[in-house]
Amino acid sequence: MNTHQILLPYFTQAFADRKFSSSETKAIKQILREHSLDHNQRTMLLHDLFAMTEEALCQGNNREVMDWLRKANQILIDADQAVSDRSDVYFSPGHDCLNAILEAINQARKSIDICVFTISDDRISEVLIRRHLAGLPIRVISDNEKMEDQGSDIRTLSDARIPVRIDRTPNHMHHKFAIFDGESVLTGSYNWTRSAEKYNNENILITNQPRVLRKYQTAFNKMWEEMEVY
Repeated sequence: MNTHQILLPYFTQAFADRKFSSSETKAIKQILREHSLDHNQRTMLLHDLFAMTEEALCQGNNREVMDWLRKANQILIDADQAVSDRSDVYFSPGHDCLNAILEAINQARKSIDICVFTISDDRISEVLIRRHLAGLPIRVISDNEKMEDQGSDIRTLSDARIPVRIDRTPNHMHHKFAIFDGESVLTGSYNWTRSAEKYNNENILITNQPRVLRKYQTAFNKMWEEMEVY
């Protein structure tokens, strides 16, 4: 069932009452936050809304119906603004990538899921431990071989009681992404190391696009179940 099909019953019920209850409005906006409505689905939904109101308009209930239709359109506009895509890009060498990671960690309020090849930058690890000790749920997935490198902070994070899982294969867990509050994802080539900040040509992308975010969260959850507790 696509987003258009999920939404239509809510609009149909609201039209039967000629008004949107607070619970209907909240439910519609929640659906639009969790499921993308692409151009074709939006066109189909608007077609159905106009078809729904056409007969009532022919019967002379113009003001009441037009008020309802304006409200329906406003709900869609408000939802679009609430989930408007926000994407930012950062590059190294330089402080921009590190600062973007630190800011995302410090601004998180509900959870952080981290899936990175290696963490050896103490500035990142210290902030993670501080947020963990303050009660923020944090999960970390990393590569089993890289955690043996000198300077790796994976053991330090685990010793601080941050849940850590690692792969136990001859291949690398080479991802570099983190999900914040289930609302934005940070990804790119940037390793969470001091050399990445000082010397390497690297990049980070932060986005809140729902479809992209869902795919990253699904991948993280799958790996979390499959990998070994450290």
